Amino acid sequence: MTDNKALLAKLARLAARDEVFVDGGRVISRRGAPVPVVAILMEIDDTVLRRTLTFRAGETHVSAVVGGRRLQGLTSVSDDIEGASAVTGKVLDTEDGDLLDAVARVFAQLGRRDPVLTVRSGAPMALGERADAGLSAEALATYWDVDLSAEPPSPMENFLTNCGDAVGGSLQVAGDGTTTSTGDQAAVEALVRICESQLPNYLQAQTKLYPAQKNPVLTCLDDVLGEHGSCGVVFTDKGTLLFAYDPDRRCDILSAWNILAG
Repeated sequence: MTDNKALLAKLARLAARDEVFVDGGRVISRRGAPVPVVAILMEIDDTVLRRTLTFRAGETHVSAVVGGRRLQGLTSVSDDIEGASAVTGKVLDTEDGDLLDAVARVFAQLGRRDPVLTVRSGAPMALGERADAGLSAEALATYWDVDLSAEPPSPMENFLTNCGDAVGGSLQVAGDGTTTSTGDQAAVEALVRICESQLPNYLQAQTKLYPAQKNPVLTCLDDVLGEHGSCGVVFTDKGTLLFAYDPDRRCDILSAWNILAG
């Protein structure tokens, strides 16, 4: 039975959408807002007729057959996505938990590739025999524990999420002096010592160099945390973030930074 209120609300939202295009693709997420996986699920939920949706972040892409507001499966995934070959050409099924988990990992990697995520709609490719195959966006959100109505994370939260396990601990200092920490307690304590002994001089130097700075600035410092790795500092007009990271994973840090500041 059709939920007319939900359908009318969806049509109103689509009609009011302020669309922006990049290289022929419609922008659905920028700098993590909304969260890329949420943006992807919303596109699935908006697609009634069977289509191939191609999601692209920079040079990375994922193509999926979608219809009836259901994700039927992935047909093409960039080689730079880990696990790409394991998910293409397979119809999603609630009984295949490994496949659903693998698709979630594919979308998570896509969301970390570029600050801008776009979508293109094209003719549907062949995948399976049933038109009602696959899972709804709501079912996927439940399985993946995704809150479709959640507010997007702050830029700093989004940055730390995209860094993944390359970051061992973090300490955020807001403009009013309040602090929040995440990760390994020993790493956080090392960051607190850095914060108390060196942060004031650092902030003073930053203010002199960039008196009207509004864009975030990243500084990576080596060999200051000993066994806890290297120290990174993000300076913004709203506060400061210190984090301990694995120096061998600096590329992951810079990729996450590209999404925040790109």
